[in-house]
Amino acid sequence: MRSVAARVFWALVVVYAVLVVGTFLAMPTRVPQHWSGSGVADRWGSRWESLAMLVLLGVLMVAIFGFLAGRLSLTSPWVNLPHKDYWTTPERLPQARAMLRRDLYVLGAIVFVLLCSIPPTMLVASRAADSRLPAWSVVVMLASLVAVVGYAAWMVLGRWRPPAGVGHR
Repeated sequence: MRSVAARVFWALVVVYAVLVVGTFLAMPTRVPQHWSGSGVADRWGSRWESLAMLVLLGVLMVAIFGFLAGRLSLTSPWVNLPHKDYWTTPERLPQARAMLRRDLYVLGAIVFVLLCSIPPTMLVASRAADSRLPAWSVVVMLASLVAVVGYAAWMVLGRWRPPAGVGHR
């Protein structure tokens, strides 16, 4: 049975796919794809270009988070865990794998919350007279950033810390 984090991640992947298709069907032929720091659209593209960008972005994030969550080895040189020597002992390896899998799904879910805001942002901005970035999308971006940084800090400072009084090998 999949963990709650995995189910949330995959549910958000489905929501993102539905938003991409629904937004594509409702998009005008010319769509804002980038905004300046002041919220003014400064790059435009076709709806097909937007679809390709959104699909590629979603596939890339599924590959990074979904694929790695199921297949990444803790002994890989790509994995940099706090207290790796503690977590990669044979008796702790199953717990460490489960923790890493959950962490990847949680971080992936946060990223997909952000991604789910992009198609509606593009659609709303394309229909606005001034094509400005909607204020709510900035809130989603900032909240996602805070969530990723906060979760990563908790992972490093608390989650992956060995229990007090337990020695390392």
